[in-house]
Amino acid sequence: MVKSVRVIGCISSQVRQQIVFRSMIRIFSQGPTSNLKMEWAYSDEGPCDVRILDLDDDSNLELASAGGPGVLAFISSNPQRLEGRDFALSKPLRGQDFLQLLQRLESVVSS
Repeated sequence: MVKSVRVIGCISSQVRQQIVFRSMIRIFSQGPTSNLKMEWAYSDEGPCDVRILDLDDDSNLELASAGGPGVLAFISSNPQRLEGRDFALSKPLRGQDFLQLLQRLESVVSS
């Protein structure tokens, strides 16, 4: 069975965040234990089906309210910045939390 490929990217001034997301996507894509319905690929450049905005970068706060193509997910070490967001992750990022987010995103980006 061929899985549909979806692209995810991270907008952050911290290169480390991008590396962490790229690594986790690679790990989840290789193992059958993730129970993902889609194949996920990471890209530093668009277009992306899902963009993860690092809200600890003040410059991304404007992007968060502007929207744009694809689904927006958010990451921050400040819980108040994540309040009311449908797709949010807390720093430091944990693999299980990211996997659960991907599973929730699959229902949104599948159409």
